[in-house]
Amino acid sequence: MNAKIQKTLIVAATVGCVGWLYWEPGFEPVIVLLVSLAGILAAFDNPRPLERFAVLLDDPDAWTKVGEGTWYHEDETDYRIVEGDEIRREFCEPWMESFPDPSAYSYHVNFLFRDAIVAQKTFVACDGLRYSVPLPKRNGIEFDISTSSLEFKASQLFFQAYPLQQRLGKAIRFVD
Repeated sequence: MNAKIQKTLIVAATVGCVGWLYWEPGFEPVIVLLVSLAGILAAFDNPRPLERFAVLLDDPDAWTKVGEGTWYHEDETDYRIVEGDEIRREFCEPWMESFPDPSAYSYHVNFLFRDAIVAQKTFVACDGLRYSVPLPKRNGIEFDISTSSLEFKASQLFFQAYPLQQRLGKAIRFVD
């Protein structure tokens, strides 16, 4: 049981007990119990921000780009994705050799919930800024990108000259 559910259960039990101890005519303990149960159910229905990001990113059409490098979800505006600072100029790895333009740099992409950074992922701007690629994980001599990862889902929002799997299918393994 996660910490949020535990805290909700403790609060619900405390409110319920206090309600029963201080019962007066006109005070309905049943209402206190219902409110407590509603809090418990809300804890189950309200996933953590990263889990919610993964669900929201399943529909890239529900995201809107604002200015340079900022996207927000149209229905749940507490969720934003913001391109961050450059990490390394002149970035180079073997999987990038298939691009005609060798210039690339790495940078952060920040996942924000209510203006707090809940995740920060590394991306690589490749091929003269025609691609924004999540930094692949090295697996021995191969490079992998998980198609279920937060960063791959976010990359679907960014400009790509061609779909990443089509362009990088021989250099990177796209795995679930």
